[in-house]
Amino acid sequence: MILRKCRRCGCAMDPGEGVNGMCEDCVRQSKALKTRAGQLEALVKCTDYKQMSFKDLEAS
Repeated sequence: MILRKCRRCGCAMDPGEGVNGMCEDCVRQSKALKTRAGQLEALVKCTDYKQMSFKDLEAS
């Protein structure tokens, strides 16, 4: 029997489980991180930033 371990978290995996040496939980987490990073990058690119002053903070 071959002991398979996840290369990210080190948990034991069954044969046929996981993708590219990573368990399903780590695969799911990496996809979520990539999605969040892409969303954040899109948000940064589309937002028009301006310098705020203390007057703007007091008004709100």
